Amino acid sequence: MERRDFLRFFGYFGFSTLIASCLPAPAPTSNPTPTSNPTPSSTSIPTSTPSPTSASYPSKGPLPARSTFGPTLEQTSLGSEYEPNITFSCGWENGITGNGKWKELQVVDPSRFVQDNLRARTGSYSAKVTLRPEDEVNGSERSEVAIMKDGGGAAIDENQDSGIQYIAFSSFMDSTWQNLKECVLLQLHGPDVYLTSPSFAFRVSDHFYVTINGGDLDRNPVSTRYDLSRSSFALDAWVDFVIKIKFNATESGSIDVWRRDAGQSEFTNVLSVANVPTLQYRSTLGNSPSNTGDHYWKHGLYRSHNATVISTIWHDCITRGSDFNSVVMKAFGG
Repeated sequence: MERRDFLRFFGYFGFSTLIASCLPAPAPTSNPTPTSNPTPSSTSIPTSTPSPTSASYPSKGPLPARSTFGPTLEQTSLGSEYEPNITFSCGWENGITGNGKWKELQVVDPSRFVQDNLRARTGSYSAKVTLRPEDEVNGSERSEVAIMKDGGGAAIDENQDSGIQYIAFSSFMDSTWQNLKECVLLQLHGPDVYLTSPSFAFRVSDHFYVTINGGDLDRNPVSTRYDLSRSSFALDAWVDFVIKIKFNATESGSIDVWRRDAGQSEFTNVLSVANVPTLQYRSTLGNSPSNTGDHYWKHGLYRSHNATVISTIWHDCITRGSDFNSVVMKAFGG
């Protein structure tokens, strides 16, 4: 069960590092067309899929001082016609928490979520996220950042007024990665008082999948799993994702996911789900589809309890905006 840890009322006893702003990027890409809806699974336990293989890019063997896949800092400039569509962009170049970045870290130790210049999807830094056995925060093993902040320091929440938003990010798992029952890389949490799993979560076990837990939690409290049509992953390679969410607490919501692997120039639609609630509420608390309460984003690594495995993953380019082309350019440079 996910909680925000009395986040907005009593504060959080964690660790934070305050620095400053984030990344820009260049020229548009074409907008892909979603494919047909998949058939959901009613259980959150992943089905078996082929084990991950090594990708052709980057090559196996000794890593360079920094591996990149995308533009350098000098190449990242976003046209003025696209910049207004971006509401959040944190490429980790200038820190982790603070205005224009994240409100707080939820880690057992600051070393579990750090800027790292060994490899980056763009620019010079990514976020290196580590979980060790018993790294428990709020009763669960997690190393995450929570709550996007705009440049003025205000929280960026999702609710019935969010409309349609796009979230882009890139992740990298190296050859030390071990498959577990489930790990959450990105999640959208409802108000903590709901005491439930996130309304949306992007997960990985031995493959990528998403779960949706929307609508009235007092009538339908079960998360539904949707496997991506191309769900396997390769080790030692960046993979880019763009997620489109139409926010609604009734069956008027929808989710689309696009994927692009290292060495590919175009995104491919790998999930298209329509007619689903993407926000959650509790009617017993007086909430309704038009009054869901604010939902907030978390990013990093959350996993089921494990007594032996050390999990490490790198994230980069997390971006939120109202237009596909704009978030692709801002996050990845095209």
